Amino acid sequence: MFKKTWRIVLLFAAITLLAAVGVFLARRGRAPAIDCGPQEPGRGFEELIKELSLVSDQTRRLRDFRDLHHTQLKDLSAKQTHLQDALIAELRKPQPSREALNEIITAINRLQKEAQEGVVAHLLRVKEILTPSQQDIFFDIIGRRMTAPKTEESPGRFLRRP
Repeated sequence: MFKKTWRIVLLFAAITLLAAVGVFLARRGRAPAIDCGPQEPGRGFEELIKELSLVSDQTRRLRDFRDLHHTQLKDLSAKQTHLQDALIAELRKPQPSREALNEIITAINRLQKEAQEGVVAHLLRVKEILTPSQQDIFFDIIGRRMTAPKTEESPGRFLRRP
């Protein structure tokens, strides 16, 4: 009975691992058509400034926050790329180590968690410079963006493959 349960658990773990790898590989090649890094804010950012009716000091601070946030995400993205390459290298081996695969996936998950926490910290920094009415507009916009259907131009991923 114990061996049968153990086999089922291992089978479930293997299926879960393969599904996770499939998701990572499927998302790996998608990248937005426009990279709005720190040097070029992009259309969405400029529209946000207009919709919020920001004053010049708010705009400057928001740009600074945004540039810092994007720099942090690019660092995480580079680390994720390295881990995804290691994942593929391990999968290509004749006998991939499940332990190594699990370690890589755990590291990728940590990076994704760190990215999500960074986004929340960024949103809280932005909230601090907005008036209460601007905050309402800002979080309405963010809410729409988070729940909008994803497209190839806007996959909605925090970590992107460069």
